[in-house]
Amino acid sequence: MLLVLVIGVSGCLAGDLVWFETGRHWGRQIIRVLCVFSSDPHYCAQRAHSIYARWGLRSLIVAKFIPGLDAVTPPLAGIEGSSTLAFLAYDSLGSLLWSSLYAVLGYLFASRLAVIAASMARFGDVLVAAIGIPLAFYITRRAWVMVQMLRHLRLRRITPALLHKKITSEEQVAIVDLLSFEEGDEGRAGIPGAVRMDPARLRSRIRVVVPENVGMVLYCSSSGELTSARVAVALQKIGISKVWVLEGGLAAWKKEGFPVTVHLK
Repeated sequence: MLLVLVIGVSGCLAGDLVWFETGRHWGRQIIRVLCVFSSDPHYCAQRAHSIYARWGLRSLIVAKFIPGLDAVTPPLAGIEGSSTLAFLAYDSLGSLLWSSLYAVLGYLFASRLAVIAASMARFGDVLVAAIGIPLAFYITRRAWVMVQMLRHLRLRRITPALLHKKITSEEQVAIVDLLSFEEGDEGRAGIPGAVRMDPARLRSRIRVVVPENVGMVLYCSSSGELTSARVAVALQKIGISKVWVLEGGLAAWKKEGFPVTVHLK
């Protein structure tokens, strides 16, 4: 059992150390990457930051037992500037507890493995159907959402120059700033006249009223405008068709030299 524990802990430490160093070098961008494909990216990032803010490196002890938290805790430790030795100490304890649990379960039920294997062989088709069908449905649904997002990005994009022209010509356009997805961006400058909104709340809101003569433009700072596309698809599902995604997001707007302000609505 000792060899099993050594292999288990070593594997966990090697993988977590890579994510720790990634967090050190890439900062909060890595959290955005890890969370952007979750069902609720804002909640994913917010939950990870709030847990780490409360428990610090101690969260590494239990992170492996909480789905989703294990992936973001090591890079968060790197982002917060934790020392490598302290990280390895807490992560070693968490990895040891996690590996020990499965090693002990294997030891306790070793005599029952033959019976379990025979039962699984007997009911294998039922288990495959019970697990495989819901899993296939979930994967298909997520893939369809991604296809919709990519299609929306291709067909419903607006350039910074065209948006600026609409603003200066006083066309009826509602600009929605989605930067609250990124932790720590609450005081960040945005496009003048934009309304900063939480993407999770906007997507979950049942009733959103937009006059027919008003177009809506969404922008964010996530790579590939995925956050904006996700919200745009959700808005289209509730009947709001005049929705565009700002091509290149806020970075492209700034690159063109257009004005920004920290005083958003």
